[in-house]
Order: sequence, then structure tokens, then C-alpha cells
Amino acid sequence: MRQTSLSVSIWRGGQTGTFENYSVPCRDNQTVLDVVTYVQRHIDPTLSYRFACRVGMCGSCAMTVNGRPRWTCRTHVSRVNHGGTLEIAPLSNLPVIKDLATDMKPFFEKWQSSNHRNPVTTRSSRSGRTNQSALPPTPASSASIVASATPPAIRYGGTTII
Repeated sequence: MRQTSLSVSIWRGGQTGTFENYSVPCRDNQTVLDVVTYVQRHIDPTLSYRFACRVGMCGSCAMTVNGRPRWTCRTHVSRVNHGGTLEIAPLSNLPVIKDLATDMKPFFEKWQSSNHRNPVTTRSSRSGRTNQSALPPTPASSASIVASATPPAIRYGGTTII
């Protein structure tokens, strides 16, 4: 039987707040960003969140979905809903402005001071040695979701981002 609605818990408030529950129609090819947009346009116009391109290029729509940081425009509901439920929160390790919108200023300041380099320290499984490798430059918005997922492992130009 086809699922007709989703039970969605969305973070409301700032650094302190609570999850509020919403019922959202379930549609084919629906992204998590579509769900958030539906809530804002049809249920609660005070919901705050960010997005720009909607095609997986800018990363401004990054949020925590069921405990994992994700680009919501690229995350299809069918791949992440657990029994018809979703939990959507702001990215962790960033100050919350309101609801799902985070303050990216601390991240961008540190990223700017790193000269936009993305050196990552890795451990070779064969030798046990630690090597530093430089990854190709990544847009800052993409790096922010990675930093949210693994803050101790992400360093830019010797500066811990988060």
C-alpha cells in the first residue's frame, strides 16, 4: 500500500527549542527540501530555513535529517524516511539563528583564514602512518556539511573549523 502522508518532526527555536510535528503529503520523487518548503508554505509560514539553487550545487540547504547531515535538495524522502517519519534539525556544531537556519559566519571566517584549502589528515590502514593530503578545493558550503558530520577530523590550514 502506498504511503500517503509523512509524520515530520522539525526543530523550532534557536539554540534551545523543541521539535514540532507536522503531517505532510507524501509524493513521488519528493526531497527533504520539498517537505520543509511544504511546511513553510502551507502549514507554518514562520518556519525559517535556507536554500538557494535546489540542484545540489551550493549546499545552503544542508540540515540534519534523521541524525545525519545532508543536503536536503539532494536527499529523497524515499531513502531516509523510517516508517513514514522524518526528523529535521539544523546542522550541528553551528549556532542556530532560528529553526533550521544556522549562523555560518564562524565557519566562513575560519575557512577564509585557511586560504580556502582543504588539507585533511588521514591514516594509512597499511602502514599506520599519518599522512597529510590536499584535496581539491571544495565550495565552503559543501565543506560545512562535512564539518558538521565529523568536526574533529576537519581542519583547514591548521585551523579547526568547528
